[in-house]
Amino acid sequence: MRTLLDHAAALNIRIEYAPLVNQECAYGLYLPNFRTILLDNQLPPELHDFALAHELGHAFYDHQYSTARAERKADKYALQLLISAEDYAAAEQEADGNKYGIAALLRVPPSAVAAYQETLSNQPLERKPT
Repeated sequence: MRTLLDHAAALNIRIEYAPLVNQECAYGLYLPNFRTILLDNQLPPELHDFALAHELGHAFYDHQYSTARAERKADKYALQLLISAEDYAAAEQEADGNKYGIAALLRVPPSAVAAYQETLSNQPLERKPT
């Protein structure tokens, strides 16, 4: 799998670090007019990859504004980049299904776990061959 930095380069996105004091963009911010992602330079290391992948989702979908729908879509995109189905299943088992435990094990916010679970529940069930 390509690294997140390779993915950013493929999308022609620059990554910059700066202090972000606005609580609405606590981890990062995508600036579509500049094709740039700003990440908080005080971002806890355990959230760095998720924040970057989330902002890459905004870049991929060319979100011009932050809406609840855009945030959810960026969360799902980030999780597709970061988490395999096997990793999720292992974390879910280890945390006994607890959303906060799963989030801690996967190093993502609990809201991202909810988005991932929503994605899983929307997938059609595989049918066994007859």
